Amino acid sequence: MAASIRSKTTSQQSSNSTSHTVALPATVESGDTLLVIAGFDYNAGVISWPNEGTDWIQLTETLETNVHLSIAWKKADGTEDGTNITVTTVNSQSSAHASYAIQNAADPTVSAPELGGSLVTNSNNPNPNPGTCTPTGGSGDYLWMPCFTFGRSSTINSWPAVYGTGDESIELTVAGTHVGVVNRTNEAASEDCGSWTMAHSNAWLAATVAIYPATGAGQSPVPILVHHYES
Repeated sequence: MAASIRSKTTSQQSSNSTSHTVALPATVESGDTLLVIAGFDYNAGVISWPNEGTDWIQLTETLETNVHLSIAWKKADGTEDGTNITVTTVNSQSSAHASYAIQNAADPTVSAPELGGSLVTNSNNPNPNPGTCTPTGGSGDYLWMPCFTFGRSSTINSWPAVYGTGDESIELTVAGTHVGVVNRTNEAASEDCGSWTMAHSNAWLAATVAIYPATGAGQSPVPILVHHYES
């Protein structure tokens, strides 16, 4: 059985701060995979998650010009329903977040979510587009979650064609941050979702997260935190 979204929510840090309140979904069961996709305005500096490395594991912390992306996961213990966590940054910035409780996923401490080489950055265009995500476990019935963060408040004019409209979290400050996420299950060895089209051009980062099913696909290695900075 493929993994699927049990519940989801979005949240925003509307004013510049080094402390970002991230809402978690209302319904979370023990063993679920919690996944948060967070975009930060400009250079947030080092991004730190609660009890990072033990509870929360970052898949990436990446900067492109004037937008910063962090994706992190946690194996739920079942007490997280409707709660908030605090993510801290060295520099004071605004942020936007999309949070998911994922059911029927493989134990993430054994088969962790992967980006599968899909992280792409661009300094100025209107078409966020992750690269091809190729998980190390080979072909399987994955839950694919393409996502992006965009370096200003904007409007999504079109979504990746095979996904349709997804989940959108917009930080509506003057120098805001925009986050978009779509998801689908598809049995394959890789996934290339195509692009979004935004109403404006700006810097963006995009990636596809692959969630292993509870049975079937192989095991992934423990994720390594990636720091990637461009100016």
